[in-house]
Amino acid sequence: MWLFYVRHGQPDYENDRLTEEGKKQAQAVAERFSLLGLDKIYSSTMGRAMETAGYTARKLGLKIKGVDFAREDRAWEEFGATQEDGSWGWCFWNNKILSDFRSEKVKKLGEKWYDSPLFKDTKFKSGTLHVRKGVTEFMKDLGYRYDENSGTYATEKHIYDRVALFAHGGFSMAFTSCLLGIPYPEFCTRFRCIGVSAITSFWIDDQGDEIMPKLYQYGNDSHLYKENLLDGFDMRTL
Repeated sequence: MWLFYVRHGQPDYENDRLTEEGKKQAQAVAERFSLLGLDKIYSSTMGRAMETAGYTARKLGLKIKGVDFAREDRAWEEFGATQEDGSWGWCFWNNKILSDFRSEKVKKLGEKWYDSPLFKDTKFKSGTLHVRKGVTEFMKDLGYRYDENSGTYATEKHIYDRVALFAHGGFSMAFTSCLLGIPYPEFCTRFRCIGVSAITSFWIDDQGDEIMPKLYQYGNDSHLYKENLLDGFDMRTL
């Protein structure tokens, strides 16, 4: 099965919806999936994600299933931290926390990295456990049973060939680390948050009792190049 994680288009955060540019980006995503095809669409229940998903749903004649665990408001609170200027932002924007993430003491804790005394004043543990539970339930809905002992999945039944989850940038860091079984600190120190409307692709085998999702493409934005809708990082300027 192919699983596509899609970040919403350029947002109007204050009103939780897309900007005019974001709507064009969402349309470009829909055009991309009209070529790839989808069997099922899931979306965070926040406005900007649902609006982005709507373009693809209408294009392909599919319904959207909302999933609350993928909302970014809770992730913003639990994976956030006070920045150097006193503002609130993602923990992976904080150089001190990134340094702690790279420490040997944190690495030795593995998947229970959040139990480090370094993070006693954070909500990293509740956030991680919430996302893990959400990913487990999400994958079960797709026909894959998670084994906590091995950290792998087994196929319960083949349901879909291609599925898309429309959600958020900051949340994607926690989602992808949980799905791939990579501790969040390890992921945050090695991957950059995906751009608006970017598509991350995972291949999930349907055979065997020890299945691990494989990352195929991370943050692909070729559909935005095609429509000249790039936002932020543009490799053509390097």
